[in-house]
Amino acid sequence: SKIGFILSAAGSAVGLGNIWKFPGKAYACGGGAFLIIYLIAVVLVGIPGFLVELTLGRKSQLSPFKGMAKLEGKKTPWSIIGITGMAAIFIMVSYATTIVGGWTLAYIVKLATGQLNGLTPDQIAATFGETAGAPYTIAFSAIEAVLLWLCLNGGVKKGVEKICSILLPTLLIIMIGLAVYSNVLPGASKGLAWYLTPDLSKIPMDGIAAASVQV
Repeated sequence: SKIGFILSAAGSAVGLGNIWKFPGKAYACGGGAFLIIYLIAVVLVGIPGFLVELTLGRKSQLSPFKGMAKLEGKKTPWSIIGITGMAAIFIMVSYATTIVGGWTLAYIVKLATGQLNGLTPDQIAATFGETAGAPYTIAFSAIEAVLLWLCLNGGVKKGVEKICSILLPTLLIIMIGLAVYSNVLPGASKGLAWYLTPDLSKIPMDGIAAASVQV
């Protein structure tokens, strides 16, 4: 369905990197200036890339690798684009979904059992380091991999679309709640002004690369 496609596409684009890593990178790389660079990268790279993927999928009705070969009609060096894309997705899923997903499940357990209650920011940072490198986190990553496999094994309609129709609205509600909560904290107005006031002279060179990677 159309709404299922929109939710699935959003689910593949709005990852943990945007939710978890974006705020820290924005803080370290100039706030509003980082946001401006990010939006420029979205327009110049993100949107064109998205349209190319849509066009390839609609025209060929195949995976990126087979789709490139079909559109060409013969084997040419351009087929390597499909292979490169598939390899990139495999690497991203192996880390961003399986490993980081395992960290997330481990933290859900810590939160549910009260292990993070009363900790200082430094103690929480230390807890993150211990959790990320702990052997038991591998078990949580394995659980995450199984959940992902069950979703994909259900197919597009009963798997991906069904899961996204539940999780994406839930994520939206959580994000709205976090936005409201963060903006009523002490000093929120100053932080919001700093974030939305761009000063390109304060963004470091590595901030440009960091903003582009977030797209």
